Amino acid sequence: MTPAKPDDDPLLLQPAVVCPRRFRAQRTKLSPRMRQPRPSAMPATADRCGSRCRVPTPAAPRPTPTHPRSTVPQSTVGAIVGSWSGRVVRFDSRSRRGKSIVVTEPEGDEYSDMATPLAAWLAERFDGVSHVEVGAFDRPSGGYSAETLIVPITVTTPASTEDRTIVLRREMPEPPVYPVQVAVDNEIEIQWRVMSALATHADVPIAPLLGYETDAEVLGSPFFVMDFIGGDIPREDPAYVLAGFYADADPAARELMATRCIDVMAGVHAVDIETADLGWLSDSDINDGHRQLKIWRDYAERELDGRPHDLMMAAFDRVADELPKTDTTVLTWGDARLGNVIWQDFRPACLTDFEAAALAPPEMDLGWCLMFEQWSHALAGIEMLPGIPSTELQVEHYVKVSKHEVADIGPWVLFAAARYAAIVVRIMNRWVDRGLLDADQTVYLDPIAPVLRPLLDT
Repeated sequence: MTPAKPDDDPLLLQPAVVCPRRFRAQRTKLSPRMRQPRPSAMPATADRCGSRCRVPTPAAPRPTPTHPRSTVPQSTVGAIVGSWSGRVVRFDSRSRRGKSIVVTEPEGDEYSDMATPLAAWLAERFDGVSHVEVGAFDRPSGGYSAETLIVPITVTTPASTEDRTIVLRREMPEPPVYPVQVAVDNEIEIQWRVMSALATHADVPIAPLLGYETDAEVLGSPFFVMDFIGGDIPREDPAYVLAGFYADADPAARELMATRCIDVMAGVHAVDIETADLGWLSDSDINDGHRQLKIWRDYAERELDGRPHDLMMAAFDRVADELPKTDTTVLTWGDARLGNVIWQDFRPACLTDFEAAALAPPEMDLGWCLMFEQWSHALAGIEMLPGIPSTELQVEHYVKVSKHEVADIGPWVLFAAARYAAIVVRIMNRWVDRGLLDADQTVYLDPIAPVLRPLLDT
């Protein structure tokens, strides 16, 4: 089984060891990354501090990053952010087959000052440890919101030494990618609280959670840590429908993945909101589709800031007219799709990415999952791969396993496409803020067009 390992080059960081009586850090220069360097959080050595370790004064949080100017061609038919490490995915206007191009190579160290404070933080959360050793930080490609780091660690106790791998998710300095649904606008906090509820109250696979830190002084922003789960991930770069284990699978395996993705989605929806104490996800007694429509349309208009986006606004208009009324409210995943599941032997091993979770109708997730599959194939310029069940069969399977009736999924699929178009506008705005795109760019119009146009024509 191929592990879900980042495809970026690993950072060149020598291990940092933290014990209860002595800190020691040895570093080499890191590869250039997105942020500017900040002063080290602690000196290379620290004296003994008596019976307990003396935690050094952390450095100030990082400023919002700046980057050298790069230009993405305005004629690009499709362009989406492929990772936070300076990559844009471009699609040729004829074949639309994706390829990656590097648009920036910012200078400066990224993680050199994080090893020691992270090791100290971990040492406080493991019982009876002699020391914790933190290895090289890997940053996976992909992802639009929180920063994800994969870190090998060694935990030593008087009785044993254990090697393990953790995943660190850290809040980004910019405002959230997704629209704020409640007073909580910290995407890391939303993920942590939702995943904690799922781990306790749902029959779905979630990575073991190790801890959540609200103090931004520890690593520069709030973060949480969980165990690493290995497996296969349908990635967007390269497009998973064109290359990788999903494209190479036989039709029966793809059919299993589609139905099993719906199974775990239904498992998320089955959580009792009151028992799991998830009422904080909404500040309203009405959590229907039209409330979500207002949240997302307001978000889209705010991000457009007066610029045109005829396809997206036409989609919102039609959704307003056609969205079925529903009284069913569930915990929605927010980004339910194959690519947010870690797969082992074509079985779900871990669900990820809950920063867009909300209390909403279940069709929000089902429509999103169906739309994303359609978009992935349309943007790649290919027909649906053999084995993928039809929309009707997937809806039928969801109704069977969830016991929720679905009157008409069509408007929800269109709503999902409009939401994705709005997210692309937000991400392109981030790239403008980072200096990677000109302020007058129109790249935001392109990525979702291959699926929005056909949906509007039906």
